[in-house]
Amino acid sequence: MGFIERINICSILDLELWEIFESLLSVWSLSIRRLVVETDSLGAYRLIKEYIGSCGSTLLPYILDLIARPWEIQLRHVRRGSNTLADRVAKLVTEEDFLCHRYIDPPSSCIGVLLTKAALAEGGVDG
Repeated sequence: MGFIERINICSILDLELWEIFESLLSVWSLSIRRLVVETDSLGAYRLIKEYIGSCGSTLLPYILDLIARPWEIQLRHVRRGSNTLADRVAKLVTEEDFLCHRYIDPPSSCIGVLLTKAALAEGGVDG
């Protein structure tokens, strides 16, 4: 499951946090209770993992509330260059596209990347 959405004006960190928030909210609404969240934003990853109070983001408390729900979540930081799935999905958004698109089945351009990640995970390798 995934989604893409065009967001006009915000900081890169807010964009990354928004992506994580929307992903968690969407997955929860589908009753999925085991989830791996990957982000290539070290700033967003650290804010969520090391939250100590005020960080300037109004989204962070909502993300933490979602994470605290009764489900199993792994949050992983991935290197920007190795996040090929996010790169493929980002290319699906056009300049004129202002709607949110949710995918139950992956777009055809992402299937190969997903199969590779699944094969690496079965072999015990993070990909």
